[in-house]
Amino acid sequence: MMQLTVGLIAMQLAGTVIVWLLGGCLGLALGYVTHKALARWLPADESSRQVAGLVPWRALLAAALSLVWGPTLPRALGLGTTTILAMATVTLMLVSLPLGAQLHQWMAAQMARPRQSLLAALRTTAVLSALLTVAAGWTLYWGIAGFMGAQLEVGEYGAVWTAWGIFFALCLVLDLGFGLAALAPRFRDQAS
Repeated sequence: MMQLTVGLIAMQLAGTVIVWLLGGCLGLALGYVTHKALARWLPADESSRQVAGLVPWRALLAAALSLVWGPTLPRALGLGTTTILAMATVTLMLVSLPLGAQLHQWMAAQMARPRQSLLAALRTTAVLSALLTVAAGWTLYWGIAGFMGAQLEVGEYGAVWTAWGIFFALCLVLDLGFGLAALAPRFRDQAS
């Protein structure tokens, strides 16, 4: 029977951080740079922006995600930790691309507070990385999700709720950690 150990929780946390650093940060950066390049390349008039709005990025994202969450990665990489982390990383990168493009717009509109815009995007991708590592873990019985699945099979619902609480605590730490980092300048200004 699978046990909820510090090692299992550490593995989940390490997977979350790896996914966030690779997928979230890379996706935000690529989205930001792509949007910035397209903003320079496309004319600034309204009709050009409306035509650019027809780019089917949602359909392209859905198609790419269906390849990631379908049999493509497990077939190429086999079943295991590498596949789970790759699934979560590629998914977070793809989902972060539009957020990175939005980040470029936010930072241009709020030049007085670009740090808060960046931290908001990092905060979102950090929590998404926790969610995606758990979601990928469900598919291949890995990490906290693997533990929850094993406990569901034997009817240990209390253990499932405990594991869910640990997952929720991880999300809170990531979310509030970046939230406090965004507020740090205010605290510093009020203290002086």
